[in-house]
Amino acid sequence: MLYKELCFGTPIDANEPEDVIEGVERAIELGERPVFLEGLSARLTELGIPCSVSDTGIMLAEVKRRFREILGKNCPKAIDNWVHGTVPGLTNRQNNYDLCYALEMDYKQTAYFFIKNYLTIPFSCKSKLDAVYLYCFSHSKPYSTVKKLLEE
Repeated sequence: MLYKELCFGTPIDANEPEDVIEGVERAIELGERPVFLEGLSARLTELGIPCSVSDTGIMLAEVKRRFREILGKNCPKAIDNWVHGTVPGLTNRQNNYDLCYALEMDYKQTAYFFIKNYLTIPFSCKSKLDAVYLYCFSHSKPYSTVKKLLEE
């Protein structure tokens, strides 16, 4: 269901060698596309900041502004690197979630962004951090609640 609704349509049923080849080709295509920048530019455009994948200066300036105004902190260097072409990291998932907060996403938009643009599964509730963000996104809590719960 996740694959069908959030990723690429019909999943591949790898019964034949041609099916495996098609799956590998999809993976290679994903690896060559700037999927993070595609998602970031699309979301900023939705928010009234028209930009494309190549408009990294516009995107970074808006992300930094949103971090200051919405989250009350500076944009992490890691996110700056992502906008300049580095593949988003997953070891410090707080950066991933904070960007979604700065982009004023809801629970579903965040889940979609994780799957389509970070290329990872969102909200692993075995993690306290992920559980806090899941709660806050799904209940439309302000970022101050995120900070408070993470401190506790």
